[in-house]
Amino acid sequence: MARPRRCWDDLPEDLAALIASRLPFFPDAVRMSAMCRSWRAGALQGLPRPHPPQLPWLLLPYRRVCEHPRRGVRVARFFCVADFLARRFKLPMDTGGARFFGSYPGGWIFIARGQSSGHILLNAHSHDRVELPDTTLPTAILPGPGAVLIQHRSTSRDLGVILLAATLSSSPVPRANCVAAAIVALVTPGFPRRIVIWRIGSQRISCCYDAKVDLEDVVFYNGQFHFITSGGHLLLVEPVFEEDGPLEQLQGVIQYHRFRGARFEYSHIKGRYLAVSRGELLMVVRLSLADQKLTSTFRVFQADFADGQWNELYGLDGRMIFVGRGSSRCYEAEHFGGWEGVYYHDECFGDVDMIHGVQEARRKYPSSDNGIWSGPPDNILTFVYRALAPSLYSCPVWFYP
Repeated sequence: MARPRRCWDDLPEDLAALIASRLPFFPDAVRMSAMCRSWRAGALQGLPRPHPPQLPWLLLPYRRVCEHPRRGVRVARFFCVADFLARRFKLPMDTGGARFFGSYPGGWIFIARGQSSGHILLNAHSHDRVELPDTTLPTAILPGPGAVLIQHRSTSRDLGVILLAATLSSSPVPRANCVAAAIVALVTPGFPRRIVIWRIGSQRISCCYDAKVDLEDVVFYNGQFHFITSGGHLLLVEPVFEEDGPLEQLQGVIQYHRFRGARFEYSHIKGRYLAVSRGELLMVVRLSLADQKLTSTFRVFQADFADGQWNELYGLDGRMIFVGRGSSRCYEAEHFGGWEGVYYHDECFGDVDMIHGVQEARRKYPSSDNGIWSGPPDNILTFVYRALAPSLYSCPVWFYP
């Protein structure tokens, strides 16, 4: 006679708590708690407080959008660099075909549901969302010790914007004092680039600035948004507002810092990224050989504001650096098994013609140039998910659980 099957709902709470205490990744514990009431009780009892820091996951796009998901549930695919396993989690149905353009710790993802419009900030855990502006007005600059941005209406209509990279000054919950900054392209001929800032919760961009230079990345550091130019210089924007004032009343104080010291020969620069590590600002430069599209190496520099110079670091010194436009983060390798390196993913930052002007069936978002660079002196590249075909709707992005 076959042995009777036991119902997992009857798993004793103390055993469920023991299992939960040994789960290394918080999202796995969340999925466990969602299985049934007894598992949830055990998971809540077994989870350490606070849960240990988690490494980011790589949010991977599919080749195409599934118009009719199985059982009416849309799932996203996440790759964990800690154990090299892929997992799937539920996302809202209206995120199908959305373009990912950044992320923020706590499970937040910047997405554009309409590719060039419908920008929102979505929490992958709770499915909470924050609507982001899709339009802007021109901005005036008042001369002074630091140039001050104010909004003014010099045109009869708003201009559409395409958010290319974005970050926040703090967690969007609560929203009261959270400010967002982004590099955008205006939906006008030529798609000119602009810097924009606004307070989370506002449906209107407060300040829009033409920097007159190509911008590559943005990070919030020491109370200011730092933008890196294609020449390796920094443009700083300090948000100024009254906490109790209307959300739309926001100004930005601008400073421009010229930097020297970062030179590159015989290589093509694929991108510059800004990251904060150990209280210092880093510039990570992504390079490829002139005749190749794939990443070949990286170089890492530390900002010296006093001398206006980038000082190269000839070793990562135990850092794990995850680079992505508006979403770069640094971790200490000693806390995660000693895997120091620069972790990167494929991207097509700034290809506005494809984002806005190409029909869906003809879009080809690159998704295969993903990997880990070991740093000097070995300079070893380890590729992950290299065989991914181009996606019709997005490149990969980092996800910070």
